[in-house]
Amino acid sequence: MTSLSERLMRPEVKPRVIEDCCALIEREVGAKRGFGGAAVKAGFAVVTRVKPGFIRDVVTKLLPEFADSLQPFYDQSAAEAGEAAAADAFVRHVSTERTQAAEALLGVTDRKIGDARPSVRRAYEKLRPNARDNVEAALPGLASTIRDHLL
Repeated sequence: MTSLSERLMRPEVKPRVIEDCCALIEREVGAKRGFGGAAVKAGFAVVTRVKPGFIRDVVTKLLPEFADSLQPFYDQSAAEAGEAAAADAFVRHVSTERTQAAEALLGVTDRKIGDARPSVRRAYEKLRPNARDNVEAALPGLASTIRDHLL
C-alpha cells in the first residue's frame, strides 16, 4: 500500500495540497471569533508579517511529517474499508478521532518550534494552550482536503 506521504508528495499533487492547506488555514483563522479568535488572528498576523510566505513555507516543509503523523489513521481506515475506500474512511476516522489526530499533528509542530525565530516561538507558545481545540475544529476540513488529493 502506498503511504499517505507518498500519495501527497507526488510532484503533480504536492503543489495543490500545499495550496489547499494554506487556503484552509486562512479560512480557519478568518472564521475565529471572540477573544480566543482575536488571539489566533493576532498570532497569525505576527507570523505572516515576520516573513511573507511563512505559512506556505511551513506547510511545505512540514507536509511530509504531518502526513506521517496521520499515517496510522489512514492505515486503520484502509484496513477497515479497503484501500479503494480508504480516502472516505480516512475523513470519517479523523473526524471521529479528532483529539488523537490533533495531538499527532501538534506533536510535529511542538518538536519543530524550537528552531523557529523568537517572535514566532513566542506567538506559538501563547497560542499552544488552545491549539488542540483549534486543530480539532479544523480536522474535518483538513481530512476532506487530503481526501480530495487521494482520489
